[in-house]
Amino acid sequence: MDLADQLREDIRNFKAENNCDRLAMVWCGSTEIYIEESAVHQTIESLEEGLRNNDENIPSSMIYAYAAIMEGVPYANGAPNLSADIPALIALAKRNGVPICGKDFKTGEKSYLLEAFEGKYKNEFIAYTQEYNTINLFAKFKELPVEFQEDKTLIKAMRHYDYTVNITWVMSHYKAANHYISGGNAKGEKIEATGGSDWKKYMHPKYQRRIFFPTLWSEQELKDWGTNV
Repeated sequence: MDLADQLREDIRNFKAENNCDRLAMVWCGSTEIYIEESAVHQTIESLEEGLRNNDENIPSSMIYAYAAIMEGVPYANGAPNLSADIPALIALAKRNGVPICGKDFKTGEKSYLLEAFEGKYKNEFIAYTQEYNTINLFAKFKELPVEFQEDKTLIKAMRHYDYTVNITWVMSHYKAANHYISGGNAKGEKIEATGGSDWKKYMHPKYQRRIFFPTLWSEQELKDWGTNV
């Protein structure tokens, strides 16, 4: 929910700073991972509970859609994702009187190219992701006997891997962006990247919150993820 609240604040600030009477949001993030509709997407209440719990079935496009609808901003999805096309967000849009539209900017329907792509690859992609959910490192770890799951050496190694990939590596990219985009001097300045993105905010690991092994970290460590870098 923190990310959604931050986005809502960004929307309000943008509107005020640019003296806009009204706004519209268009989602074009076609590289977002495909997610099947599930229980968390069914009602406004389940979606908001999922946002509070950082549910992995709520991708970035849904968070943006939620923030836009809550701020009364019409939302258009132009990418092959579920995005706002779930019962919870449709109900929220109806409740708040906010227009939303679907896959094709003109018709609200999927294009022939997208339908053909889905027809050929969708089942294969879904099957691959479902299989990967059973063979990835965290899944294998959870299959180990309890005594191995509690092995301090193994836990230390997995925590190191998690931190290295999702904080250290991300921060190296963040620092490179700081060097090349702002000349290494981004102190308090709002310097936009190509496309106008607020890279200083959304590139940081404390906002990305990508965590491979969440059960190996304490509640406080998860809360502080990416903050002490």
